[in-house]
Amino acid sequence: MQWIVKQLLDECPELESFIRNHSKLFEQPIMQHFLSSPQARNIFIQSFREPTDANQQRLDDHFKSFYLDAQFTHYVSKTLYWTAIQYDQKRRKQRTRNPLIVDNPSVTDYTIAVEPDYSIICETLDVQSWSSNPRLSHALTKLTPQQKKILIGYYKFELTNQEIADQLNVSQQAVSRMRLATIRFLQNVMKEGTGND
Repeated sequence: MQWIVKQLLDECPELESFIRNHSKLFEQPIMQHFLSSPQARNIFIQSFREPTDANQQRLDDHFKSFYLDAQFTHYVSKTLYWTAIQYDQKRRKQRTRNPLIVDNPSVTDYTIAVEPDYSIICETLDVQSWSSNPRLSHALTKLTPQQKKILIGYYKFELTNQEIADQLNVSQQAVSRMRLATIRFLQNVMKEGTGND
């Protein structure tokens, strides 16, 4: 506040009594921000020195325009802030629901032979052919037809759990549980295999 008051008094010393009588007004952040602009200060001083209707209207219009801009900027900032938080929450939720096997720290004990061209991994509907690792291919043969359909839908066709559930006439939660259980089963098969090598 001190800077704004000093600036106003330097430009218009006759404002001193007005500022003293309306000190609360000059403590408001919106007023301080408004008067930090040289153009707004000039309009304010002119309307004080020459309090005509035209000058008062000019000051009112300038403040209304400034206030609308401030409100809009505040609204956009808040919207961006909450949108970013919601996006981050959505991504975290998706990461916890759909963990990548490669990102799983428990997988670092063993390696899986991965083809350099990932697009060919899911070219076929035969899940056994998705891996060149014999142990993993054998484990894939032990999956039930429904588990295979879920893996194919999720990894080959990139369907959501709800879309797969609609096709299989089961709940979305059942698809999610079965997919995660299948992944855990395959991870366990790979872990057991590394202990025997």
